[in-house]
Amino acid sequence: MNKITYRFVYNRRGRLNENGTALLQIEAYLHRRKKYFSTHVYLRPEQWNEKKQRIKKHPNADDLNEYIYGYLTEIEHTELDLFNI
Repeated sequence: MNKITYRFVYNRRGRLNENGTALLQIEAYLHRRKKYFSTHVYLRPEQWNEKKQRIKKHPNADDLNEYIYGYLTEIEHTELDLFNI
């Protein structure tokens, strides 16, 4: 059984929208195939810490970090449920 690896990807398209923000997505990788899930969270470049994979310098940083990691956990639980069938 192979495990899907997950990571956060900020500004995958390399451009900002008219508000100066970009989308934060979750990348799922398995067997050289990638699938992206939207977190529906838009951030300015200075609000994302790539190394720590966390939101910083945002008024709601704690709540948003809890939300994105909770969403990642839901995706992982769905994967485990599918393997247990």
